[in-house]
Amino acid sequence: MDNIKILTIILKEQKDDVIDYYYLANESDTKLAGIVSLKMNIFEKLPAKIDDYTLFVIDAYLNDEISIVRPCHEPMKVPDCPDICGIVASGTIIHYYIKNNEMPKFICSLSDDAVDLIMQSDECIQPLIDNGIISKEEVDEYRQKQLKKCS
Repeated sequence: MDNIKILTIILKEQKDDVIDYYYLANESDTKLAGIVSLKMNIFEKLPAKIDDYTLFVIDAYLNDEISIVRPCHEPMKVPDCPDICGIVASGTIIHYYIKNNEMPKFICSLSDDAVDLIMQSDECIQPLIDNGIISKEEVDEYRQKQLKKCS
C-alpha cells in the first residue's frame, strides 16, 4: 500500500487456538494501529502459494478466521468493514509464516520509499554496516542502481 511506509507487527499473545499481534503503520499515526487475531487453523490449511495476500486475508476475515480490532477510546471491532492496515498486517504475518515456517515475534516492513531513504542516508545506514546487517559494497551497489534509474 502506497501510504504505508513502515509497518511494525509485534506478537501480543497466543492463547489456545488464537494468536494476537499488535500492528502499527507509519509509527507516529496511532489511528493506523490495532490488533489482529488469527485463528491457528488458518496456518494449518495454507496453500503452497498465495498469489494475492489481500484477497486471501479478506476471505479469511469474512470466514471469521481473522479479526481486526482498531483502538479508540474504547476498542471497537467493526465486523463488516475490515481495516486495510489490519489486512496488510495479517497478510504480512501469513507471508512470514510461509517463508520461514514459524510464527513471527516481530516484523518491521518498509516500503521501497522508506528503504531508499535509509539507504541514501549515511547516518541511517552506518549502524547497519557496523552490525554486519549489510555490507558497504551492498550499499554502494544499491546507490549505483538508484542513480542509473534516475538518469
